[in-house]
Amino acid sequence: MRIKLDNLIYNRHPSKSAKQGVDKGSTESHAPTPQAPKTPPEHTPALLPGEGLSVPPGVVVGQQNEARVLRVLHRFGWLTARQVGQLVWPEGSQSLQMGRRVLRRLADKREVLARQLPNTMTPAWVLTSRGAARLRQAGISDAQRGTDQLRSSDTTWRHRWIVNQYLIEYTPDDARSYSEFEILTYRSPLPNQTTRRGVLPMRSWLGKTPDALWTEQHGTLRLLTWIEVERTRKRSSDLGQLCELIVSGTFNPIIAHSELELDEIHLVYVWDRQKPKTLAEIFPLIQALVNGVRKRIAQRLDLYERDVADDFASDQLGKVQLSVLDIGPGPVLRGITYQWSLNELMSAHGLNVVRSRLGADKKS
Repeated sequence: MRIKLDNLIYNRHPSKSAKQGVDKGSTESHAPTPQAPKTPPEHTPALLPGEGLSVPPGVVVGQQNEARVLRVLHRFGWLTARQVGQLVWPEGSQSLQMGRRVLRRLADKREVLARQLPNTMTPAWVLTSRGAARLRQAGISDAQRGTDQLRSSDTTWRHRWIVNQYLIEYTPDDARSYSEFEILTYRSPLPNQTTRRGVLPMRSWLGKTPDALWTEQHGTLRLLTWIEVERTRKRSSDLGQLCELIVSGTFNPIIAHSELELDEIHLVYVWDRQKPKTLAEIFPLIQALVNGVRKRIAQRLDLYERDVADDFASDQLGKVQLSVLDIGPGPVLRGITYQWSLNELMSAHGLNVVRSRLGADKKS
């Protein structure tokens, strides 16, 4: 007798991939058009205290620009001048030049500081104690200096840059994004929990801390997109946590009895077209993920008939999107090379197509 899953199936909303025109019927999909990043209304800064009083309009605009730059650094921890320009002047043709100009002005005031990114010619900009104090005077009580943000390895800063750039390029216009820095400093949208430091937002769910998030309002629910950047082979424990998030999170998407619903999971893989071998190196990561998810699903649905369980799992795994980003020296994001839904890769045929696309079936 077949056991039905009607009581388990959760009505999900249309995926953002579908809204962006990704062809779900094909194993290879077209990359979505990058969204022009918008500064959310709640983060559009007013003038800081004492600014803009009886001064020429041009000076007021300059003060507003400084306030916006300080606030995006507070949100992201550190940014390059190009990223600052994209966030503060998303529609401007001179956004990079504007970012550099305002950052230099703030540096003259000793409110920001440039730190060279390891093995690049690109500086990253962070808040100083003086810049954080200026934000605290404006009512942002948790503003802190970021001068210790870049004391890390080459791999770590590249990971942060990729996460931030993905948010800048692909966050939908009507969504509120949350950077890795905001999540780690207890400013995520996740429900509150009691910690040694008091009642603060959760930094993780189902044993996993996200690299980034964005949320969109849908009636009384806030739909949450979870972002993970996968650059290196994971330890078995870390891979297990990711697979658990994918299976348990998509099957039971309401987060900690809150109004937050997990809507999609974006897994981001990286290669450099100037180093073709880096594309083939992605396939073992995807293959390990698929095998881990298969194992978790088998454990979860082993009481149900195979075809019913497969149909249910396929529907849920459509919420998981894999993107392959082409990132070159600089660093610079050239765009999305390939994009698939995880449910397309669960069959042997789908996985073989990915193997071929990534060049993993070619002999060295």
